Amino acid sequence: MKLRTLKVILALLSLICILLSWKLTMALGGTEFSGGRITGPLYSMSEFALLLFTISLILVIRLPRASAAFVSIAALLCIPLSFLLLAPGPFRRITGEEWTVPLQSNFVLSLWNVGWGFALAACLVVSIAILFQPRSGERIEPRA
Repeated sequence: MKLRTLKVILALLSLICILLSWKLTMALGGTEFSGGRITGPLYSMSEFALLLFTISLILVIRLPRASAAFVSIAALLCIPLSFLLLAPGPFRRITGEEWTVPLQSNFVLSLWNVGWGFALAACLVVSIAILFQPRSGERIEPRA
């Protein structure tokens, strides 16, 4: 796939991830969620990821590799919170901590949470594809 097409896809996915991250995490900001021992760092990581997604959206035109690196870091920072929102039961078993709120269900399959997970995965795939693209002046020689 051409680099120009990958840049457009990465810009669209970055915008989608900004919107979904903002929608899903902004309601958590003033609650006990943002101050918890486990959930507090997850919230902070997603806030930092919002900043990285925004920076990558600005940089994607001129510096696609730097933008792809920022997007991949941001997506990796959002994955734990996405996993918590999608599967709170398995997340609690993995962390093994004491939670103040009782578990209501093991999986919460809302359209927003699933869409955010798919958008994060797509961001990772596209950013890795951009990072492994040969530079414009380089030629890949076939091995004999």
